Amino acid sequence: MGYPALAWARATLRPRPPRALGIEPTVTILVAAHNEVARIGDRIENLLALDYPRDSREILLASDGSTDGTAERARAWEQDGVSVVAFESRRGKPAVLNDLVQFGRVRRPSLGIAGLLPIGPELADEMGLAADAGVLVQQVVPGGAADRAG
Repeated sequence: MGYPALAWARATLRPRPPRALGIEPTVTILVAAHNEVARIGDRIENLLALDYPRDSREILLASDGSTDGTAERARAWEQDGVSVVAFESRRGKPAVLNDLVQFGRVRRPSLGIAGLLPIGPELADEMGLAADAGVLVQQVVPGGAADRAG
């Protein structure tokens, strides 16, 4: 029968639930928006409704050169803990997110990814993606947070 079979039988017959440590890590949620005034309220409400302790999370929203009042609309949620940073010129999501990090409590983020490729309509069409916005992760750093998360 052997040890592997015995270990499998014990794990199957007497599973142990994971232990809860009673602590949640502090997280910073970064949102980059460009001319999203019509949708930004719903997005913020969605983030505020997350099942995560309010004192362990922060929401930072950056307006990336918006000209439609996105930043002004988002500031309506500042009393709910949403911080808004308005960048005057449009520079793209990766640059805005990199700059936005300095405003958060989490100072040294490490997702363990290298190389983000912005997804536009052409790349989405070429790859058969349903969405034509976002980023494509080009490399996962071995042993980093993204690698460990699967």
